[in-house]
Amino acid sequence: MLKIHRWFILLGLLFIVFIALAVDFGEKRESDSFKRWKDSFVQELQQSGISDNTIKKFQDNAMFSQSVVDSYNTRVNNSTYTVSVDEDTLLTAQIFYRDNKPWLEEEKEKNNVLPEVVVAMFAINSAFGEKMGDNSAINVLASLSFNPKSTDEYKPELLAFLMLVDRGYFDVNVMANNDGTMSYIGIRPTLYMLYGVDGNKDGIVDLFATKEDIVATSFSLLKNLGLSMDSWGNEVSLPNTMDFQSRQGVRNLMTLDKWKDMGVASANDIPLPRDSRSSFLIILDGYARGVLLYNNFNVIFKTNGNVQRSLDILALSDKISEYRNVLTYSEQNVKPVAKKPANESEASSKKKKPKKDDLPVPTKYKELEAIK
Repeated sequence: MLKIHRWFILLGLLFIVFIALAVDFGEKRESDSFKRWKDSFVQELQQSGISDNTIKKFQDNAMFSQSVVDSYNTRVNNSTYTVSVDEDTLLTAQIFYRDNKPWLEEEKEKNNVLPEVVVAMFAINSAFGEKMGDNSAINVLASLSFNPKSTDEYKPELLAFLMLVDRGYFDVNVMANNDGTMSYIGIRPTLYMLYGVDGNKDGIVDLFATKEDIVATSFSLLKNLGLSMDSWGNEVSLPNTMDFQSRQGVRNLMTLDKWKDMGVASANDIPLPRDSRSSFLIILDGYARGVLLYNNFNVIFKTNGNVQRSLDILALSDKISEYRNVLTYSEQNVKPVAKKPANESEASSKKKKPKKDDLPVPTKYKELEAIK
């Protein structure tokens, strides 16, 4: 009995060694194929006019990341979406809007673009510049360009990224998100290259730290992509007769009339638009609810290629819009009421002696000298 037990232990150890060797061989084979892919891509880069210096940076720095590919697979296979707003993010966005209202309103008039959407992009995509990515952009874009399922989508992004490096807009080791979006705005390299605006006229489009460039590019980008003042979607209730057996997620593009004929109806007090615009249907958690998505959703989706993040941005923009309306009404209609003192002696008695911090600077210094 003891001998049999030892045999089982020996077989178990051999199995572990076999798996370890198989994994090591698989990783080596994958590494070799990635290296061959890099070499072939270098030939494309040489024909694109990118400098030898930037090509060498690509060769020296680009590394394959399996976690990035896994993240991509999870994202494209996701079929469950939510429409919600994080309270802390909303509060931060409200404060940002209040503190920057003058130039936000000015850009709104100039570009006819809702500033709430711009603020929401800043909040969701980079937490107002605090979280501009966890991975090296070159690794993310190279891994997704190498991955067969995403190569058609991401090879143009990698090429655009290296062109931007070649122009000196940022360093090759700049950070990005797992989906290849980058900068304070959180957009893809192709959009950075096509719509980046040199707001401060210094010859560099810096969308990471230069306010003038970030502001000018954000509004110009959304204007050129076709963002309108219309709604981005309507939350709807779904009929019991609708077939939910098929894969959940984005349904076919159809006109509103066709959706209504299927029994799709508004889930709140906001009626569905009375026109023939086309829309997608996204089914939310619970299967009995969904959102009809219009052109403004498509515009935001073009900037990041991420359905859930696009929903987060637009849901937050609605909440910021509600706050803006309250803020505007308060500024225009609510005035502070000052209580009049009953008599002069009461008024003088209510006058407080100035604190040390409220005194003129020289007086404070004199008091400090006296203490010494």
